[in-house]
Amino acid sequence: MSTKSIIITSSGLKNINLIKFQEDDDINLIFGNHEFQMKRIFAEFISQVISRFFQSDPTVDTIKFDDIFSSKKDDFYKFTKDIFTEDTISLIKQISSGFTVEINETQAIKLRFISIILSNEELFQKINETFPPVFSAKNLDTYFELVQSCYYFSQFSSDFDFSSLINFISNNFYSIDPNKFLKLPRSIQYLIISNPKLQITSED
Repeated sequence: MSTKSIIITSSGLKNINLIKFQEDDDINLIFGNHEFQMKRIFAEFISQVISRFFQSDPTVDTIKFDDIFSSKKDDFYKFTKDIFTEDTISLIKQISSGFTVEINETQAIKLRFISIILSNEELFQKINETFPPVFSAKNLDTYFELVQSCYYFSQFSSDFDFSSLINFISNNFYSIDPNKFLKLPRSIQYLIISNPKLQITSED
């Protein structure tokens, strides 16, 4: 899978409270069952959400994002299971430190979701420019592998149009590996096979 480069500008530095910054300060970030540490200055740079936490309480040393989505905690937990992986966490750390990173389409989809959770509009736009979010036969496998995560994301983010993804998968159902389909939760299987656009065999 081919990769492309992305980097964000220093515009996020306006979020940083440099007076209270100490070089050895770390912040624990928790997303579902994923927990990792970042330097406070980089965490505040990459996320407006984290910056707001520091503004209200400069002494905070742990931010549990599950609590932000408390009304949809189960869906958030299931979503983060596949989105926050070793590679995406590593990419976020590199991006927040000012490095240029190489990402593929699968990573781009995951980082797009993460940019929304972190409330980083610039990262969101950079990813969309580099990997426009379009459904095509070329990226069918990529989106199908992430359909479960997309479903859970749609449960706590009303802006994400999950129905268009289901339409796309149903319309290309004949191209999907049956074994992969059977591994999906029954609820998602039902959404796909009951969709009016379901195409069992190729039009060709």
